[in-house]
Amino acid sequence: MTRRKLSFLAVLSLLLIFSALSLGAREKSTISQAIRLYGRGHTAACRAILEPMCSENSMDDIAWGYMVMCLERDAAPGYQGMVTKFLSRFPYSTLVTPVRFLYAKNLFDEHLYSEASAQYENLDSSLLDREDLNEYTFKKAYCDYVAGNFAEAFSGMETVSATKGSPYVTSARFFLGYMAYT
Repeated sequence: MTRRKLSFLAVLSLLLIFSALSLGAREKSTISQAIRLYGRGHTAACRAILEPMCSENSMDDIAWGYMVMCLERDAAPGYQGMVTKFLSRFPYSTLVTPVRFLYAKNLFDEHLYSEASAQYENLDSSLLDREDLNEYTFKKAYCDYVAGNFAEAFSGMETVSATKGSPYVTSARFFLGYMAYT
């Protein structure tokens, strides 16, 4: 090869490398923008940004995870299938716990307590923030109560009722009284 061809190949290689790095930086910036929108409750805008990034071949667990959480928050038709797909595709993602938590909340709100309980059982509650942990503990205890696991339900309700500032304290105390009465 001539020196000129080698120089051309070196420049071409550098251009390809820099364009790939630039694309990765742009993609990260786009995902950051989507995450900010999600945090502000703008799930439709977040989905609009992430949907093109979540192709069948995409292995970006962050984009997929936030897209699924948007679908869950909106209770979009077919979101359950997307949850299942995400959990099977990315079982070690850092977003598995929040995806499972939202899924369990939706199942709970649909009065599907045994299914909600199964999701609550399979998430790592140590990764939840304090507010979500109180909600998790209360709803998990309620699912236990419905399933007839009264000891676990009582224990969970006691934990919530002892938490200061939780919006679930009053309900937990009510259920403790109700369980003691029945």
